[in-house]
Amino acid sequence: RVAENGQPIVTTNAIEDPRFDGQDSIIAYNLRSILCVPLKVKDEITGVIYADNRIRTGLFTNSERDLLAGFANQAAVAIENARLFQSVRQTLAEVTELKNLMDNVFESIASGVITTDIQNKITLCNRAAARILSCSVGGVLQNDLNQSFPELANHISEPITSVQSKDETIVGMELNPTLPERGPVYLQFNFSPLKDAEQNTQGVAIVLDDLT
Repeated sequence: RVAENGQPIVTTNAIEDPRFDGQDSIIAYNLRSILCVPLKVKDEITGVIYADNRIRTGLFTNSERDLLAGFANQAAVAIENARLFQSVRQTLAEVTELKNLMDNVFESIASGVITTDIQNKITLCNRAAARILSCSVGGVLQNDLNQSFPELANHISEPITSVQSKDETIVGMELNPTLPERGPVYLQFNFSPLKDAEQNTQGVAIVLDDLT
């Protein structure tokens, strides 16, 4: 009853209380004094605290009811915070595991992979891309794509803008840039919109292969 309506219950003699007349548990356990209050978080009932005594009648009064209700309010918040903390910790562990898996996949493929945000800042660069473009992964992350690779800027700026604005994919674009460390190279690019869970474009995914 407390779980359903959220109102505390105190009875001095459950066996003679007309509210519980004929209840099997009252009779079977010979219950006398009963006190029960709800656990509430933001007006939502999350549980109850129950106490009883099978020997004495009149053990619980409104004073004990108010005391236990005050304790229940604090306990409910503490329990909910613990539950939320556990949920967040579990979610963080799952996200970390997924990120590690993605990082391992990106690092194991032969194609170069670069992702950028909507401001063209590099958010990911795998080792294959660093090897093909003769750069260090740490040296380009969070830097502007065009500034990081000026020898490619004139060729890839337009397709990147097109991918972001038209939400389209460009496949098989071949370029013949001259890289400072490698000289003339032949590269093939694929450009795809990078979307979030709501399918909104948040940047561009660039996959490049070395055809040199």
